[in-house]
Parts: sequence; C-alpha cells; structure tokens
Amino acid sequence: MLFDYGENMKEIESAGNPTIKLIKSLKMAKYRKETGLYIVEGERLVNEALNYDAPAYIVYSKIYGGKRINDDNAILTSAGVFESLCDTKSPQGILAVMRMKKEPLDNIKGNTLVVLEGVQNPLNVGTIIRTADAFGAGGVILSQDCADIYSPKVLRGTMGSIYHLPVFKAEDFYDCIQDYKNKGFKLIAGDLHGSDVSSLDGRCILAIGNEGNGITDKLRTMCDVLWRINMPGKAESLNAAVAAGIMLYTLTN
Repeated sequence: MLFDYGENMKEIESAGNPTIKLIKSLKMAKYRKETGLYIVEGERLVNEALNYDAPAYIVYSKIYGGKRINDDNAILTSAGVFESLCDTKSPQGILAVMRMKKEPLDNIKGNTLVVLEGVQNPLNVGTIIRTADAFGAGGVILSQDCADIYSPKVLRGTMGSIYHLPVFKAEDFYDCIQDYKNKGFKLIAGDLHGSDVSSLDGRCILAIGNEGNGITDKLRTMCDVLWRINMPGKAESLNAAVAAGIMLYTLTN
C-alpha cells in the first residue's frame, strides 16, 4: 500500500513494493554493482552521506524519533519492513540509499597514500580507511580482490571516513601504483623480513597486504622499503588494520 504522507513523504507498508524490493536487493554485492547504489544505516553515517551527496532514497521507520527530511525521495515504513532492509540487528530507524562514488585519480592529493592488496576482511578495510583519514592520507586505492567498499560492514568500519577522502578499487592496480612511483612516491610495505623504520621523508605509498599471506611477490618486487615493525612480545604478526595504524602514525608524525 502506498499513499502520501505530509507534503512529499510517502509511506510504504508492503514488502512487495518495487522500491522496497530494490532497496532490499542492495544487501547483495551483485545488485550494488548492477545498480551503482548502496545502503548506509544509522544516524551518523546517514548524516555523513547526506553532507557528501543527495540520496537516491532516504527511508525511515515509524519508530524513528529523530528529525525527518520531507522530500520526494523520503519514504516512511513500518518497523517490520524497515528491519528487512537492514544489515544491523538493532537498526536505528533511518537509512539512505546512495550512489557510488566515482573518484578520478586526479582527486588524490597529499604526500601519503594507502594501497590495499587482497585485504578481504570488511572490518579491516573499513578500519584502515578510517585510519587513513585520521592521519591525513590523500586517498586509499584497493585491488579488485579486496572486500567490497560498499558492503555494510566496511561502511560501518569507516565511521563516515569514506566520504572524507578518495577511496576506490583500481582496475589496473599495479599500473596505478607504478604511476605514483613515477611521480616520486616511495612504495613501502610491512614485511616480517623487512627492516626497522623510525621515520621516512618524502612522498610515500603505504601498502597493506592480505591478512594471511601479506603482500604478493609482484608487489614486493615493486617496493622501495620493506618495513618490519619492532615487536618485543611473542606474537608473530599484527592484525592488518593495527599494522596500518602504527605505520601511518610513524609516517605522518
């Protein structure tokens, strides 16, 4: 059932409504890729998203107690229909459907970039994007086999940082890195067989590899510096996101 609510807001009570079915399909990467749309949930992320761009849709549950935007793209739903659209177990009652970012390489600025090769844990990808933002990195470039940057878990992990700096998957990941090396960037990667690094000057690309296997041999041969983080304890390695944080802090301080 669909009817007007207020001046422009519409209310949808049926889970079979075409718009609801479209939004629900965006929980799957296949349909996000096909449509170029994705979902952000919760007040904080939605506010960050709306500061970046206009939504394709903004959806409210009837139980949502915050301020509502009353426009042609605003939808009010029952609590049950709203929950069916969400990835979180206890949704806050607000979500937005956004259009994917299209960031040209020219948008990447600054002296420090982060590249992710085969980082597959969504929480690691989200946390690294957030950390890159916190330490002023110019952008984050991912290989095609990294976790989907528009998955709900990645988006939650970024805490809105995905809207603060360019983040994209490169079709030609290694060529893209080489282009930056040709511009004078040093490629640095964490490696258990590398050397201790206390500081580095100049323009840097920090590479973070797969959680289990690290960087590939192909990327290793491109590196100017292999960095072994000094660990006096008994753990053999660090979580990818933690390692990224330590190295970004060292590079930018």
